[in-house]
Amino acid sequence: MLSLFNTTAIILIAAASAPSKKPIPLPAPTMPPPMVQMPKPPPPLPPLPRSALTSPLAPLGNPARWVTGDDYPSVALRNKEQGMVRFMLDVGPDGRATRCAVTRSSASATLDDATCRVVMRRARFRPARDGDGNAIPGRYASAVSWVLPKMIKLPIAFTNAAQGLEVKLSIPVDEKGNATGCSIAYSPLLLSEEDMVSICQAYLAGRQFAVRKDAKRRRIPYLDTPIAYVALQ
Repeated sequence: MLSLFNTTAIILIAAASAPSKKPIPLPAPTMPPPMVQMPKPPPPLPPLPRSALTSPLAPLGNPARWVTGDDYPSVALRNKEQGMVRFMLDVGPDGRATRCAVTRSSASATLDDATCRVVMRRARFRPARDGDGNAIPGRYASAVSWVLPKMIKLPIAFTNAAQGLEVKLSIPVDEKGNATGCSIAYSPLLLSEEDMVSICQAYLAGRQFAVRKDAKRRRIPYLDTPIAYVALQ
């Protein structure tokens, strides 16, 4: 009996001491980190373009001489038509006008047509140039005032601002103070070539100009632009 009891006891002890077979929890499966797709880097910026314009369009000579009193259409004179014509020129790389458009009419078709016809024939330009130095087309805008001519008193005489016709002259002067030329830079009236020459001759007659010097006290040529008032009849 004793041995049986002991054997049973051993079995019970063994059963009691045997570890319980509980399931071992497995770690939760981990998801791989999400794939982040980086955007493609932007393409490099193009190099800055060179200046589209290195030198602007500029008229050659004096635009005031493109249209003179000699160009006044006879039909407009008979009809006593006058007015201002604003125009736009397309200029080619060779410096010549290729197209003329009236941007503001004088209300006289005769004067509008005469403006474009004369300016297209006489206007010359130093063409505009791009960043590579190539001549390129350009545009030029200006205006012509057609005013019914008044008779300039002959011989030419000069008076004050209240009574005379304002005329701006352009006179190159050499190192000794002598005039080497003369032209009319501005007049509110369309002067004939003969009138321009007569005004210049009268203004220069017996006139001596000042001598100018640079910072080193050397005599230098210069351009004088006086205003004169021509007497009218």
